[in-house]
Order: sequence, then C-alpha cells, then structure tokens
Amino acid sequence: MRGKRFQKSIDLGAGTGRYTRLLTCTSKHTIALDFSFNMLKTLREKLRHHSKSIVKNIAYLKI
Repeated sequence: MRGKRFQKSIDLGAGTGRYTRLLTCTSKHTIALDFSFNMLKTLREKLRHHSKSIVKNIAYLKI
C-alpha cells in the first residue's frame, strides 16, 4: 500500500486499531468494525483526531 491513496477503507475485526490507524493515513474515509466494546472504546480514543473515521460495534450493524 506504500504510496497508494484510497477513497474508502474498512478494517474488520479492528480491535484497538493497529491497522486502522495505518488505513487512516491512506484513505479519505475509514470504517473500523469489531465486536468488543472495550477495544472499540480504546480505538475511538486513538482516532479522536480523525473526524472521517467511523468506529462501530459489528453486532449492531444493519446490513
């Protein structure tokens, strides 16, 4: 992905955001999904400066 730019990216099973944070550097919009409320809470804190990131619990995602 080095040098590539994307419009959107999604991190399934994002956890605390190890890869989500990398995706925010290469994508205009990043979606992070996980089942764990605690991990998502940590991830939201890490991404608080990335206003175009969406962090959601996958259990409540309507498909």
